Amino acid sequence: RAFDFLDPDKIYDYYARLCGATMTQWVLDNRELLDFIDPDKCPQELLPDLGKQYGLELRSDEEEAVQREKITLAVPTYKQKGLELAVALRLRSLGYVGQVWEIWINPDNPANYRDDETGEKGTDFIEVLHGIENEAPRIGLRFLDNPVDEDLVIVTDYTSTVTFEFESSGGVGGGNVEVTIGADAEESRDNLIAAINSAGLGVTASPTPIADYPEFDLSGGQMFAQGIALKAMNSYYPSSRVSLHVRNTDGTPLDMTIPQAEIDAFKELMGLELGLDVLPVCTDIRVFATDLEVTGDPEQGDALDVSDALVLTEV
Repeated sequence: RAFDFLDPDKIYDYYARLCGATMTQWVLDNRELLDFIDPDKCPQELLPDLGKQYGLELRSDEEEAVQREKITLAVPTYKQKGLELAVALRLRSLGYVGQVWEIWINPDNPANYRDDETGEKGTDFIEVLHGIENEAPRIGLRFLDNPVDEDLVIVTDYTSTVTFEFESSGGVGGGNVEVTIGADAEESRDNLIAAINSAGLGVTASPTPIADYPEFDLSGGQMFAQGIALKAMNSYYPSSRVSLHVRNTDGTPLDMTIPQAEIDAFKELMGLELGLDVLPVCTDIRVFATDLEVTGDPEQGDALDVSDALVLTEV
């Protein structure tokens, strides 16, 4: 099996290999990939590997139902240790290379947060540490070969999302924007750049002048690709910190300013990507921050309630 040789403690290596092996056989969307870390949906032959990620050594003579039940019971305990597998997988694809900590803010069960710089512990949240360079990450796309029909590139400016579909003879999926496949990868890249820049999104696509393969950079948003010929390149610049302040663990709002429209867009985007019902807040939250404050009635959804929010930090 593809993963027998893996070190079970290297969770990122595990998922990189898992997704890589899967994607060479068929194209899956993000939600289907998350099935591989769902105890109820994971293929039976991969249950022992999944169990190892939760610190379990499953016996080969155990029934499948017993193995699934053990993994399911281990999930809440494992979350308390500070790593949510779906979140780690998603952030890895976005370019975050640090380990992810998870903190559930609950008045009845205060989280224990440690400041890595001072060693101070407590239930108040001072800063989210070890941030990203205070400039936009590099978001790009590399054409390893000329794309084929139905290859997709999904671009979002965090408010609107557009799916671009490559086609050689016309006729794309409902709602998708058609991109003509060129005579070679470079021409296809230029066609995609033109389509993105004319789609009305708050993003800009520009070609990379010197590269081994045709590439382009995207500024102002995020991009995902589906297709063997397409390789998304997402990189951050880890040097200075990005601060994110959270109030006490009594469920009061986050100490930050985000307009409600962008909160809704953030919830929708990350909810779709992570399959989560809670609001994840990550170190790249600055993308969504503006000078507008969140005000109004919390019962009407006008404030950011962190009573069961997810706080992600780079460590």
